[in-house]
Amino acid sequence: MFTDDYACLVDRSTLPSDSRMMDLKTYLARPHALVAVHGEASTEIDEAFHAAGHARRVALVIPHWSVAPKLIAGTDLVLTVARNSLKSVSRDRRLAVLPPPIPLPSIGFSQISHRRRQSDPALRWLREMIVRSGPQVG
Repeated sequence: MFTDDYACLVDRSTLPSDSRMMDLKTYLARPHALVAVHGEASTEIDEAFHAAGHARRVALVIPHWSVAPKLIAGTDLVLTVARNSLKSVSRDRRLAVLPPPIPLPSIGFSQISHRRRQSDPALRWLREMIVRSGPQVG
């Protein structure tokens, strides 16, 4: 359907006043919030850091991304998630959205449904509407 990139969300007051980036040393020194339905999980983020010879310290695991940004304000936590999921918090002056300190893979989003539901007219209609509303190629 579409791709997205990772971004880091931090409390603006924990950064130098002119900072638009977080260096690798600072990123790794800070505690991290991880969004994972099944508790501790290895993510593409962790795999990229391990491949580069680094590891982040996960201090908090939460089951759903929607509450994650609310936990960042007033802490030194770093949340690394899909950039588009942070659009609603970009208006919060307490928070800063920064690029990750190392290149991370893009995130591909796809539609999936169980084979038994493929012929469901309502789901077929919904899938078609999603495809039509997506980016136009050509």
